[in-house]
Amino acid sequence: MNRFGKIVCFAIGIVFLLSGLGKVVDVYAFQNLIVQYGFKPFNILAPAIAILEVVLGTLFLLRVGIKAISWMAFGLLLIFSAAYTYGYFVNGIADCGCFGPHVRIESPSFTYVRNLVLIAGCLYLIKCPVEAKPFGAWRMRVALTVFAPSLFLSGATFRYMPLKSYEHPFQGMRVDET
Repeated sequence: MNRFGKIVCFAIGIVFLLSGLGKVVDVYAFQNLIVQYGFKPFNILAPAIAILEVVLGTLFLLRVGIKAISWMAFGLLLIFSAAYTYGYFVNGIADCGCFGPHVRIESPSFTYVRNLVLIAGCLYLIKCPVEAKPFGAWRMRVALTVFAPSLFLSGATFRYMPLKSYEHPFQGMRVDET
Protein backbone atom coordinates (compact mmCIF):
# COMPACT_ATOMS: atom_id res chain seq x y z
CA MET A 1 0.00 0.00 0.00
CA ASN A 2 1.34 3.41 -0.90
CA ARG A 3 1.76 6.30 1.52
CA PHE A 4 -1.52 7.97 0.49
CA GLY A 5 -3.39 4.71 1.07
CA LYS A 6 -1.93 4.46 4.57
CA ILE A 7 -3.01 8.04 5.32
CA VAL A 8 -6.53 7.35 4.04
CA CYS A 9 -6.66 4.16 6.10
CA PHE A 10 -5.52 6.03 9.22
CA ALA A 11 -7.98 8.90 8.71
CA ILE A 12 -10.98 6.61 8.15
CA GLY A 13 -9.92 4.51 11.14
CA ILE A 14 -9.74 7.53 13.44
CA VAL A 15 -13.15 8.80 12.31
CA PHE A 16 -14.82 5.42 12.82
CA LEU A 17 -13.08 4.80 16.14
CA LEU A 18 -14.02 8.22 17.57
CA SER A 19 -17.54 7.92 16.22
CA GLY A 20 -18.02 4.49 17.73
CA LEU A 21 -16.51 5.43 21.09
CA GLY A 22 -18.69 8.55 21.26
CA LYS A 23 -21.76 6.36 20.85
CA VAL A 24 -20.52 3.59 23.14
CA VAL A 25 -20.21 5.99 26.07
CA ASP A 26 -23.93 6.81 25.85
CA VAL A 27 -25.76 4.17 23.83
CA TYR A 28 -29.07 5.23 25.36
CA ALA A 29 -28.80 8.69 23.75
CA PHE A 30 -27.92 7.05 20.43
CA GLN A 31 -31.01 4.84 20.78
CA ASN A 32 -33.15 7.93 21.33
CA LEU A 33 -31.65 9.56 18.24
CA ILE A 34 -32.53 6.51 16.16
CA VAL A 35 -36.12 6.82 17.39
CA GLN A 36 -36.16 10.56 16.58
CA TYR A 37 -35.01 9.75 13.06
CA GLY A 38 -38.14 7.63 12.69
CA PHE A 39 -36.53 4.19 12.89
CA LYS A 40 -37.97 3.01 16.21
CA PRO A 41 -37.83 -0.74 15.40
CA PHE A 42 -34.07 -0.42 14.82
CA ASN A 43 -33.18 1.28 18.13
CA ILE A 44 -32.26 -2.13 19.54
CA LEU A 45 -29.32 -2.14 17.09
CA ALA A 46 -27.69 0.90 18.72
CA PRO A 47 -25.08 -1.06 20.72
CA ALA A 48 -24.24 -3.25 17.72
CA ILE A 49 -23.78 -0.22 15.46
CA ALA A 50 -21.50 1.48 17.99
CA ILE A 51 -19.43 -1.69 18.48
CA LEU A 52 -19.23 -2.23 14.71
CA GLU A 53 -17.84 1.29 14.27
CA VAL A 54 -15.23 0.69 17.00
CA VAL A 55 -14.20 -2.61 15.41
CA LEU A 56 -14.01 -1.11 11.91
CA GLY A 57 -11.97 1.84 13.18
CA THR A 58 -9.57 -0.45 15.01
CA LEU A 59 -9.14 -2.73 11.99
CA PHE A 60 -8.51 0.27 9.73
CA LEU A 61 -5.83 1.52 12.12
CA LEU A 62 -4.24 -1.93 12.29
CA ARG A 63 -4.59 -2.26 8.47
CA VAL A 64 -6.03 -5.76 8.69
CA GLY A 65 -8.35 -6.97 5.92
CA ILE A 66 -8.49 -3.55 4.27
CA LYS A 67 -10.60 -4.54 1.26
CA ALA A 68 -13.24 -6.35 3.33
CA ILE A 69 -13.55 -3.64 5.98
CA SER A 70 -13.56 -0.96 3.27
CA TRP A 71 -16.59 -2.66 1.72
CA MET A 72 -18.26 -2.86 5.13
CA ALA A 73 -17.52 0.79 5.88
CA PHE A 74 -18.73 1.79 2.41
CA GLY A 75 -22.06 0.04 2.97
CA LEU A 76 -22.41 1.45 6.47
CA LEU A 77 -21.72 4.98 5.23
CA LEU A 78 -24.35 4.62 2.51
CA ILE A 79 -26.89 3.45 5.09
CA PHE A 80 -25.97 6.28 7.49
CA SER A 81 -26.19 8.87 4.69
CA ALA A 82 -29.61 7.59 3.62
CA ALA A 83 -30.85 7.57 7.23
CA TYR A 84 -29.54 11.10 7.80
CA THR A 85 -31.20 12.32 4.60
CA TYR A 86 -34.51 10.78 5.67
CA GLY A 87 -34.26 12.20 9.20
CA TYR A 88 -33.28 15.63 7.97
CA PHE A 89 -35.90 16.06 5.25
CA VAL A 90 -38.81 14.13 6.80
CA ASN A 91 -38.37 14.73 10.54
CA GLY A 92 -36.30 17.93 10.51
CA ILE A 93 -33.40 16.55 12.54
CA ALA A 94 -30.20 18.48 11.86
CA ASP A 95 -27.87 16.75 14.35
CA CYS A 96 -26.42 13.67 12.69
CA GLY A 97 -25.41 12.07 16.01
CA CYS A 98 -22.25 10.82 14.34
CA PHE A 99 -20.03 11.16 17.39
CA GLY A 100 -22.64 10.53 20.06
CA PRO A 101 -24.28 13.18 22.22
CA HIS A 102 -20.96 14.80 23.12
CA VAL A 103 -20.28 16.41 19.75
CA ARG A 104 -23.17 18.11 18.00
CA ILE A 105 -22.76 18.62 14.26
CA GLU A 106 -25.83 20.44 12.99
CA SER A 107 -24.54 21.42 9.56
CA PRO A 108 -26.06 19.20 6.87
CA SER A 109 -23.50 20.32 4.32
CA PHE A 110 -20.63 19.33 6.62
CA THR A 111 -22.24 15.94 7.27
CA TYR A 112 -22.73 15.23 3.57
CA VAL A 113 -19.22 16.40 2.61
CA ARG A 114 -17.65 14.32 5.39
CA ASN A 115 -19.62 11.24 4.33
CA LEU A 116 -18.70 11.76 0.67
CA VAL A 117 -15.01 12.06 1.57
CA LEU A 118 -15.21 8.90 3.68
CA ILE A 119 -17.04 7.04 0.90
CA ALA A 120 -14.41 8.18 -1.61
CA GLY A 121 -11.68 7.01 0.78
CA CYS A 122 -13.33 3.59 1.09
CA LEU A 123 -13.61 3.29 -2.69
CA TYR A 124 -9.94 4.25 -3.04
CA LEU A 125 -8.94 1.56 -0.55
CA ILE A 126 -11.10 -0.99 -2.37
CA LYS A 127 -9.34 -0.21 -5.68
CA CYS A 128 -5.87 0.28 -4.18
CA PRO A 129 -3.50 -2.71 -4.25
CA VAL A 130 -3.05 -3.84 -0.66
CA GLU A 131 -0.56 -6.25 0.81
CA ALA A 132 -2.18 -8.71 3.20
CA LYS A 133 -1.34 -8.08 6.84
CA PRO A 134 -1.62 -11.14 9.04
CA PHE A 135 -3.78 -10.80 12.13
CA GLY A 136 -0.85 -11.51 14.44
CA ALA A 137 -0.81 -11.84 18.21
CA TRP A 138 -0.08 -8.18 18.92
CA ARG A 139 -2.85 -7.04 16.58
CA MET A 140 -5.23 -9.41 18.34
CA ARG A 141 -4.24 -7.94 21.71
CA VAL A 142 -4.78 -4.39 20.49
CA ALA A 143 -8.15 -5.26 18.96
CA LEU A 144 -9.31 -7.00 22.15
CA THR A 145 -8.03 -4.13 24.29
CA VAL A 146 -10.29 -1.76 22.37
CA PHE A 147 -13.19 -4.17 21.79
CA ALA A 148 -13.69 -5.52 25.33
CA PRO A 149 -14.16 -2.18 27.15
CA SER A 150 -16.33 -0.92 24.29
CA LEU A 151 -18.56 -3.96 24.58
CA PHE A 152 -18.82 -3.48 28.34
CA LEU A 153 -19.61 0.24 28.08
CA SER A 154 -22.22 -0.24 25.38
CA GLY A 155 -23.97 -2.82 27.53
CA ALA A 156 -23.68 -0.67 30.65
CA THR A 157 -25.25 2.36 28.98
CA PHE A 158 -27.82 0.48 26.86
CA ARG A 159 -30.91 1.11 28.99
CA TYR A 160 -29.39 3.02 31.87
CA MET A 161 -27.88 6.38 32.60
CA PRO A 162 -24.79 7.39 30.61
CA LEU A 163 -21.38 7.67 32.21
CA LYS A 164 -21.61 11.44 31.96
CA SER A 165 -24.86 13.30 31.45
CA TYR A 166 -24.92 16.48 29.41
CA GLU A 167 -28.34 17.53 30.67
CA HIS A 168 -28.86 20.03 33.43
CA PRO A 169 -29.83 18.11 36.60
CA PHE A 170 -32.91 20.28 37.19
CA GLN A 171 -34.14 20.31 33.60
CA GLY A 172 -37.92 19.95 33.38
CA MET A 173 -38.50 20.60 37.09
CA ARG A 174 -40.44 23.43 38.68
CA VAL A 175 -38.45 26.01 40.62
CA ASP A 176 -39.89 24.93 43.98
CA GLU A 177 -38.75 21.33 43.30
CA THR A 178 -35.10 22.30 42.87
